[in-house]
Amino acid sequence: MKAQVGIDAVRQKRYEALQRAIATNSNALRGFDANIKNAEGADGRRKELLKSRRDAYKSVFESFVEQREALETLYAPLQEQITGAKGALGKLSFVVRREVDF
Repeated sequence: MKAQVGIDAVRQKRYEALQRAIATNSNALRGFDANIKNAEGADGRRKELLKSRRDAYKSVFESFVEQREALETLYAPLQEQITGAKGALGKLSFVVRREVDF
């Protein structure tokens, strides 16, 4: 009788260990499935992010052009006075320079 009870206890411990292993592996499998789904959409997301970044760069450079045009309009009367002046004022020049370091 003691031998059978001992065998049942050993089987119970093995069963519990196998149940824990199944639960652990099931959790890992769900994690792997989530990673696979995430990886499947990565190429599309990457392309979308690249397009978004290019659009942002384009917007920044368009704002540079708009700022330049606004400054040209703002300082046009001053430039005309300097260009038509004689003497020391005629030697002056008005220059706006922009440097971009990539």
